Amino acid sequence: QCTEVERIDDNISGLKHDKDALTNEVKFTALIVDVFGTKGVQAFVLQNVIQALQYRTQTYLNELSDGSLQLRLEVGTNDSIVKKSAVRDPDGTWRNRPLSSLSGGQWRRISLSLSLGFSHLASTRGRFRSS
Repeated sequence: QCTEVERIDDNISGLKHDKDALTNEVKFTALIVDVFGTKGVQAFVLQNVIQALQYRTQTYLNELSDGSLQLRLEVGTNDSIVKKSAVRDPDGTWRNRPLSSLSGGQWRRISLSLSLGFSHLASTRGRFRSS
């Protein structure tokens, strides 16, 4: 009878080990679905496109504003695109400013840079060519 109890204990121990292994596998599978599922891939692509647009736009903006303006693009909640601007003060420090508080000239430079950046991004990533 003692060996029977030991066998049952070993069986229970083995089943607990199998349960833990399967639980970890389920967690890992759920993570893979989140990352490589439809939403994960879309978020990854969106994040990369926004980073590329940010870089290209800032390149144009540096030229148009002599390095005195910054535009930061980020992916916000619900896949919204958040635009933040900063202006260089005379002492060289950057001050965050809402887009609505920029002067007309600053706003036009940012708008033109964003348009040029988007056009450049579209022409390099897609088959879009302007004539």
